Amino acid sequence: MRLTNFKIKSAGIGQRLHDGRGLYLTLSAPKKGKWTIRYMLNRKAKEMGLGRYPEVCLPEARKRHFEARTKIENGIDPIEDKRKLTHSDVKPKE
Repeated sequence: MRLTNFKIKSAGIGQRLHDGRGLYLTLSAPKKGKWTIRYMLNRKAKEMGLGRYPEVCLPEARKRHFEARTKIENGIDPIEDKRKLTHSDVKPKE
């Protein structure tokens, strides 16, 4: 069953809420938590952070989840892809 803002606000600390297809919200304090996606790629289970709640709202978490799922379906590991983007932004010291 998909998450709603009401379900998120009524959940207790420490709960891990599931939205479907590997999107999770783990609550760490009242009104605070983290979004993650769990997935399998090349027979390995992986988990990637999608941002902190409430800075990343439910619709934005779903958008980030969809983008990561699209990469996974195309055989691209979103964690490795994110690392490549981060390292390509770093300019060497002169």
